[in-house]
Amino acid sequence: MKQSIYIECYEGLSARMLTEALLDLMPEGKAARKLVAGLRKLSCSEAARQEMLHNMQERIHEFALPVDAERLFARAYGIWLNAKATVEHVEPEELRFSKRDFDGVIAMMTTAIGMEQLQIGEVICPVLYEGFECITTQDGKKQVPLPETLYILMDTGIALQRMERDGAWVTPEAAALLAACKIVRHLPKQYQMISQGVGNGVSSEGEPARLRVVLLRRNSVARQMRPEVLTPKRAELELLTPDSAEPKFIPLKSVEKEEQRSEPGSDQNVPGKAVKSGQPDHETGQVKTVSEEFAVYSEGAVCTDADRYRRMDVSAWTSADEICKLECNLDDCSGEVLGYTMERLMREGARDVSYMPIYMKKNRPAYLLTVLCHPDDRERMEQIIFAETTAIGIRHAIMQRSILHRETDQKKSSFGKVAVKRLQKEQGKVLTLEYDSVAAIARSTGLPFRDVYRSIELELSGKNEKGEETT
Repeated sequence: MKQSIYIECYEGLSARMLTEALLDLMPEGKAARKLVAGLRKLSCSEAARQEMLHNMQERIHEFALPVDAERLFARAYGIWLNAKATVEHVEPEELRFSKRDFDGVIAMMTTAIGMEQLQIGEVICPVLYEGFECITTQDGKKQVPLPETLYILMDTGIALQRMERDGAWVTPEAAALLAACKIVRHLPKQYQMISQGVGNGVSSEGEPARLRVVLLRRNSVARQMRPEVLTPKRAELELLTPDSAEPKFIPLKSVEKEEQRSEPGSDQNVPGKAVKSGQPDHETGQVKTVSEEFAVYSEGAVCTDADRYRRMDVSAWTSADEICKLECNLDDCSGEVLGYTMERLMREGARDVSYMPIYMKKNRPAYLLTVLCHPDDRERMEQIIFAETTAIGIRHAIMQRSILHRETDQKKSSFGKVAVKRLQKEQGKVLTLEYDSVAAIARSTGLPFRDVYRSIELELSGKNEKGEETT
């Protein structure tokens, strides 16, 4: 099955750094490692170098590359060669290649081998960070990114963000490799991190650079489901615990499946009978807390809340997700415009919209508009903001978030059916009422919203108006 790699390149990107990172991900003893090592030692005279690079597309087979690696390298080399000829305003056969060009092409080849060995199907690269180089033009000296790199990246859809450091940090060879791959801008909703590799390099100014590549596997439908038991394995907890400390944790167990242990004559003798909330345990004297489907038991361990949250695997009851945050300052919009904009944004699929009073330049009172949306909806949300408000610029950022597992359902109450949501937390499932459902009941009965909410909440939790448990 094809895998994915996520490229985290805050300090630029080169083909050589990519090769090193991919070798980190590759198991020892692979024949590909020997092939890469042999290619890195390759050297030749000036004349042989010019002849080889001019005829590389006809001589690729001489390197005996794996089929997929050869195809990837051939695409990348063609992109790189065309960009170089275009920027220098000459035909490809008229190009003169430097020793750096030769080393970069070999690095492209070794990177293609690494990607073929790891079965990489797509490259996730949200943004590239690039510095500026000083070049001489007809209008004098200017600070610009490397022209070949810019030319290659024009049609890839990868965002380029300026680094506040001089020199070229993204090489044309690395840009050509990205252009030859299947590029994805966002992380998948569900994925598994397998391993990570690191590659080191230098900028054109000689400054050290570092690259991190994470190997990912998209989760199947089965993997996306919440696990049946949410207790982390003891071995996993020990990894998070100092060597000198004994790992202590509070496991979660199903109340319905737990075989109750107790003395004769007590309610605890009845198999499968749930323990009521607040009832002391006959063996330990400790109070057991029971939720709707899960209970939290203490197994003689003294564990504070801080210890538990530090050692428990939060990912057991949460999912990784990605959200886009849009922001802009508005100092000349009326309340009517802001209200209508919020309605339209929510209607068009925004996850949330908010306004915050702020003061801007010249002490002008204004509003900070914040919109949360799916990354794929960013451009559509921006179009709405530009069309409906006086905004002339919008800031946006892709953010990672953790969301609780949740399920929607309907429960019977004395008011009729009410929509509920079950949220999975560390202590078990927590039931919450849906606003729209409660609001509809309040409108139809004429009762205050808070009274309806409180009444249904107590009813579903098995309590009376005084908060006492009903039998």
